[in-house]
Amino acid sequence: MVKLSKILFISSLISILLLMLILENASNSNIKEGKISSIKYSTNKITITLKNQTTPLIIFENKRDNKILDLKKGDKMQFKGRENTYKNKKQIIIDKIIKLK
Repeated sequence: MVKLSKILFISSLISILLLMLILENASNSNIKEGKISSIKYSTNKITITLKNQTTPLIIFENKRDNKILDLKKGDKMQFKGRENTYKNKKQIIIDKIIKLK
């Protein structure tokens, strides 16, 4: 009986680890790339428009790394975010952003 409970415990731990790996890989596949056509800095957010994309990207200033990126028009970037609607307009709230060289 003790052996069976140990086997069940170990198999459940392995299952949890496999699920975590699958979720991590799925979340990395949502990374998109683009070139900045315009960028607007305001007091609490940064609004970015990409070439060939009409939906604006929004970065809220409370994220620590916004100033470090030093983004400007023409920069290439990778981002991960989630779609949102504000005042009946679509936007993408950025969760992670990387400036490309």
